[in-house]
Amino acid sequence: MNESYWQKTSQHPCFKQLNKDIKTDILIIGGGLSGISCAYQLKETDKQITVVEKDLLGCHTSGCTTAKITLLQDLIYQKLVKHYNIETAYLYYQSQKEAIKGIKDLIEKEKIDCCLKECTMSLYTDNLKNVEKLEKEQHYLQLFGETVFDNQKHLKTISLHHQYIFHPLKYLYHLVKCCQKKNVQFYEHSRVDKIIKRKNGFLVYVQGHRIICQDLIHASRYPFIKKGFYFLKMFQSLESIDLKQRTGNQCTLSIDITESYRPLKNHALVINSKSKDWFAQDTIPLRGIPYMGRYKEHEYFIYGFQKWGMTNSFLASKIIKDLYLNNDNAYLSLFSCHYYSLSYSKIYLKQMLHHLYLGYVKFHFHTKKNLQRGQGGLMKINHKLYAVYLDKQGIYHYFSPYCPHLKGLLSFDEKHQIWHCPCHQSIFDCYGKLIEGPCLKDMNKQK
Repeated sequence: MNESYWQKTSQHPCFKQLNKDIKTDILIIGGGLSGISCAYQLKETDKQITVVEKDLLGCHTSGCTTAKITLLQDLIYQKLVKHYNIETAYLYYQSQKEAIKGIKDLIEKEKIDCCLKECTMSLYTDNLKNVEKLEKEQHYLQLFGETVFDNQKHLKTISLHHQYIFHPLKYLYHLVKCCQKKNVQFYEHSRVDKIIKRKNGFLVYVQGHRIICQDLIHASRYPFIKKGFYFLKMFQSLESIDLKQRTGNQCTLSIDITESYRPLKNHALVINSKSKDWFAQDTIPLRGIPYMGRYKEHEYFIYGFQKWGMTNSFLASKIIKDLYLNNDNAYLSLFSCHYYSLSYSKIYLKQMLHHLYLGYVKFHFHTKKNLQRGQGGLMKINHKLYAVYLDKQGIYHYFSPYCPHLKGLLSFDEKHQIWHCPCHQSIFDCYGKLIEGPCLKDMNKQK
């Protein structure tokens, strides 16, 4: 089971499954931080708001994150300068700084007990080839007015004081309680299967029931619909997290390898290639900037936080609220859903092509002849390809080897006991049950 530290240390408020047809003014698809934050920001309107979540509120990316609230987001500022301009980089910096203040003010206003703690955030390298990159990132942060220092524990480090960490699910669940006081409706285990645009709103099918709404907010992390081909403008990234016994008050991120450290009270969260306690999915926008805004009249998209969802989920909720109320917002054009960057997308082109190669070509030639208990893989049986899992009781389970989303070949991750599609990163448990989309269906069982 993919259960995080946050899920083990918070009490989840249970909600019923949608069991009838309903009408609502605003429907929010997705019960993570972005969806719940939108409900919170819009709750003071006179509109009926409904949130539907296909599993449990906060159980996916929001509940499996490392929960860092920071301006230090890898090498984002130099990338934005290179592929856009200095004005775009500064505007993004200002948006993140405003979001940090907004989260702090909200926690204070609502008296949220979510373990908010000020700390130091650091990017570091021990590779001489990467020192220049950190120096460049430091240059832009100083140009924007930040005080950057080097703690000299690595070859090169850039650090910022006054950054924050918190308990994301205690924060999220408190926002849910605030929303309930304003009659916001929540439904769990209520997966959206189909959306039809109508003259005066939308007809949304949710597992055999229908929701009629005027306004629709997509806050599901990754598109499960093909509208606007946004699923081609982003890709998903999987990272594994461990809970370790470590001490310290400094969050660190290496730019040499994918390794991150985030302190807790008596432990720490560590992300690296060997981590296996739980995993988190996040979505990377090819343009390098999240999509937050109005897609068309009465329809809004929130996608692609690129691993910095704590600040961007708050920011997205403010942008959607201002759009809905026709208020001015300094960041509308920056995060608009209606532009793309070929220049920035080249950063990820090789990685995306590799994922497609795995799913559509390479895995055809990587089949297993035998399985041990607790193993899975692709096997050819009577000249036909199957995805096969041998459980710990010695029982074989047979599935179609193709992901129901876009027919990429699946691979088995023995560490997490999951089936994984490399093309668009859908995830299924070892028995074929859907865990993460964009796929909407379980794996197809075979006799």
